[in-house]
Amino acid sequence: MSGKPHEAIDCAIKAMRLNPHPPGFYFWFLGQAQIAAGRYEEAVSTLRREETYRTTSRRDLCVALAKLGRMSEVREEAKLFMLNNPDWRISTAFEVEAVFKNPDDKKFWVDGYSDAGLPE
Repeated sequence: MSGKPHEAIDCAIKAMRLNPHPPGFYFWFLGQAQIAAGRYEEAVSTLRREETYRTTSRRDLCVALAKLGRMSEVREEAKLFMLNNPDWRISTAFEVEAVFKNPDDKKFWVDGYSDAGLPE
């Protein structure tokens, strides 16, 4: 979210190397960084790992799949995400404007969620 996804990837990989049994959110953060860096196939693999799959990471998996044009998978993942998060909306996901240093980064995620068919 600071606009440095490649550095975030390096940090996540280092954290996983230092912790041989990392918690699932390590993979979620890595997947987010991979998406922001345009490494969509890697992000799909990361976000489908057992450690993080079936969590909120599905929301971000939808973005990676949409960027790859894999819309049937997007629809299924979006449906599964919304079953567990029925009140989630793009419009409220980023209520804290200061989350992203660069407004274009926020737009990237908002557009990605929209392309994935998640509710506005």
